[in-house]
Amino acid sequence: MKKIVIRIVILLFPLCSFSQEYREFGDAPEGVIAYPSTGLIGAFPTCMNAGPGNFVLHNNFGAFFLNFDFEQDGNAGLCPGFSPYDADECFGDGDAGLLFPEPFTIVNNVVQPCPGFMGMAMGQPCQVVVWGQLVDIHVTNFMPSMAIGWTNVVIDWNQNGVWGDILTCPSGPCPEHVLVNHPVMNGFTGPLSLTGPPNFLAGPTAGFYWARFTISEMQVPVNWNGVGTFEDGESEDYLIYIGDFDFGDAPEGSIAYPALGVTGNFPTCMNFGGAGTFVKHAAGNSWFGPIADLEVEGNQGACPVFTPNLYNNDECFQDNDAGLITPSPYTITGPVGQEMVVPCISPGKAMDTVCKMAQWGPDIDITVKGTGFVNVLADWNQDGQWALDTTTRCNNVVVPENVLVDFPVTNAMSIPLSSLFPPAFLVGPNDGYVWVRFSITPVMLGPSWSGSGSYSDGESEDYLLEIADDVTAINLISPDVMVPFRVTPNPVKDLMTIEYSLRTGGDVSIDLIDPEGRVVKNLARGSMERGSHRFTVDASSMIPHKNSGFFVVRLTADGKPAAYQKVIISK
Repeated sequence: MKKIVIRIVILLFPLCSFSQEYREFGDAPEGVIAYPSTGLIGAFPTCMNAGPGNFVLHNNFGAFFLNFDFEQDGNAGLCPGFSPYDADECFGDGDAGLLFPEPFTIVNNVVQPCPGFMGMAMGQPCQVVVWGQLVDIHVTNFMPSMAIGWTNVVIDWNQNGVWGDILTCPSGPCPEHVLVNHPVMNGFTGPLSLTGPPNFLAGPTAGFYWARFTISEMQVPVNWNGVGTFEDGESEDYLIYIGDFDFGDAPEGSIAYPALGVTGNFPTCMNFGGAGTFVKHAAGNSWFGPIADLEVEGNQGACPVFTPNLYNNDECFQDNDAGLITPSPYTITGPVGQEMVVPCISPGKAMDTVCKMAQWGPDIDITVKGTGFVNVLADWNQDGQWALDTTTRCNNVVVPENVLVDFPVTNAMSIPLSSLFPPAFLVGPNDGYVWVRFSITPVMLGPSWSGSGSYSDGESEDYLLEIADDVTAINLISPDVMVPFRVTPNPVKDLMTIEYSLRTGGDVSIDLIDPEGRVVKNLARGSMERGSHRFTVDASSMIPHKNSGFFVVRLTADGKPAAYQKVIISK
């Protein structure tokens, strides 16, 4: 009998120990980036050593979420011995308590879904969040004192890096303290939803939010800000999402070009292919067309969660989210093995003829809203993927599949992209059809982007466009602008130097453009010779009303936009 008792004590010791050597802190960012899209530094109570009283601490562990998470001093950069994000919010150490929604983490200052992510958010902005349907966590109360465990949840609805504020939705107030001192009886273990917690109102804006789930032996004040020292219990912090997601539309795992028999390998679906072979945007404030096109998992049959219909005509504007103005897009229809391309609007309209410069406005255009960077990819060699081909040429000139790279858009109010004067681009040498991806993202993607990624805002829209056959119509832009086109320094307070090179001579104009696309000042105009050019201007004297901010320096050659660079002018 004594042997049995001894074994029981040994087995229960890790669960019920009161040893002070076991302490647990928070996981939310304190002193490091909390929201990469805004650059906000988190000030969540997390670490013992990051300020007087500015931490959360549990000493003993009779109440917890799923398993004990023993952390000496949180996981933020100011906590000694820990990296800024140690993936604890991704359940990396086997202590997962959160059942749903699915959490995110931050890698290299980019929000990333945790492994096995299926795209489940915690409801919609200003929606009633129902426990057991939209949110749940596994909770256990084995406190030896037989005390009630008090559960609290705080969510940073205004994304200001602290908890305890109160926001407003049309239906009423929206406090960040969403669950206040909810009792969990001693001896209970299971989903918190089974204890009957009251539902709560989600914040008013779609986006990512840091949330803290806490169970403790003592109650906390209303509008609790997440701070405190508790004798028993645990805190778990997660980066969660409110809103919907948008994936790509281009074929992934199904026919992309029926006449060629080419299968599409475009990044589209979260669960198809290898890691990162998808594009995903969280619903935010930037998109194409009148509304954002929120698709749970792309539109192809290869996406496991979506309809078995391989082509659901999203590229034909069937869900009122049309962003493309011109040319008219096409779609693919027909049974497997008998697919065919058909115009969305008869008769169809080609974008331009092969090996010509496509001009924004008359040849191609799309409606854009919000702030971000626009990228456009075109599969010129029709191989079913983007940005991986460097051999396609027109008249010995390489035709990149990245046709528009990190074009800046600021505070656009549903306007044609052409009104912001993006540079013209060279159309590929093959006639027929090409899949084209338009993306607006909160971050710059660079000239080698292949269409994949996970973004905290923005949208991707894919269209099947036609390229006409007219190989005699070679119309390369003249003079041809050579890289680099540089504006330095950036940001600039006074003197700004502009450098560029021309392959051939011709008429050139260089203008300073404001965020609404208006010409603030002409910086240079005239006939320029072939070769390198460099001049300096006083930027501070050009800004109206002494306002600092974002501008674009645009070079126009022979009346056609040819090069640009974003510049920040500060006063």
